[in-house]
Amino acid sequence: MKKIKFLINTCIVVSLFVFISGCNKDDSDDNPPPSNTPPISSFIVSPQAGYTLTTFHFDASNSIDNKDDTTDLQFRWDWENNGLWDEEWSLTKLINHQFPDEGIYRIVLEVMDSQGLTDTTSISVKVSNTGGGTGEPCPGIPSFNYGGQVYNTTLIGSQCWMKENLNYNTGNSWCYNNNDLNCEIYGRLYDWQTVMNGEPASDLAPSRVRGICPDEWHVPSDQEWKILEGMVDTQYGVGDSIWNDETLFIRGFDAGRRLKSATSWFANYGTDMFNFNAKPGGIRKDEGSFDFIETHSYFWSSTGLDNWGIIRYLRYDINGVVSGWSSGGNAASLRCIKD
Repeated sequence: MKKIKFLINTCIVVSLFVFISGCNKDDSDDNPPPSNTPPISSFIVSPQAGYTLTTFHFDASNSIDNKDDTTDLQFRWDWENNGLWDEEWSLTKLINHQFPDEGIYRIVLEVMDSQGLTDTTSISVKVSNTGGGTGEPCPGIPSFNYGGQVYNTTLIGSQCWMKENLNYNTGNSWCYNNNDLNCEIYGRLYDWQTVMNGEPASDLAPSRVRGICPDEWHVPSDQEWKILEGMVDTQYGVGDSIWNDETLFIRGFDAGRRLKSATSWFANYGTDMFNFNAKPGGIRKDEGSFDFIETHSYFWSSTGLDNWGIIRYLRYDINGVVSGWSSGGNAASLRCIKD
């Protein structure tokens, strides 16, 4: 009986071994690893439309390959879709480019994996002319006299702006800390009613509100400020939805930094790329105190409601711009724009 039992157990063990061995059979020959395939090229561009002054940002981070990691892929670019590669092969997925002339450009990206397989894709961008305005004096009026003071001009896109804040003594207006020297540097600070000079608010472009500006000049509307910001920002062009997004405290990428003067600021000086020369003249609050000199630049617009107006302001510690409502009793700077 013991012998028989031994034989039965042996058979069970042998059978179990055969069964397990069969389950662990190497089936790699039946499922070979996938062969290498070309990468899939993909990129995004921001903004999708802009100007000859706009820096376009290209991002190919979404390109993929079935074997290589994205960090091992190589990229090159053809900015005009003319069959000539403008950039050499590189591992860099992020790149910026400016287009010198207006037109519709078809940008081509080619991606290559470690085995030399490639794929291409393309996107079109529209580039408009700025109207020749890059911060040079306005044609025919490089400067003018108003109220005994000389003002210079700067052409930004098709807009002609005063290069200095208004320093015209009228109505409710003050020099910062009641110091005349501050008026010479920063211009005067005006409450909104003085700026508007009895005219109704306007959000048109142009606003058609002369206010206290010189003849043939006017108070810029909120819309005209948006055009200026889109014109100078390197990422968000004129008409981009970001300029209308009231949920954002700071708008744009670097419009503020490019409008700020290269001196006078507490820190983080601007680049003054367009000779707008925005200096930090501060504000006079409606209860009579002065604040924010050397750190903030506040500018009135012609857009408002009752005794509240929309202002723009630049700060030493941000590169974008801020738009908001202000009590008309506050006193801020004024830049006039040509009709």
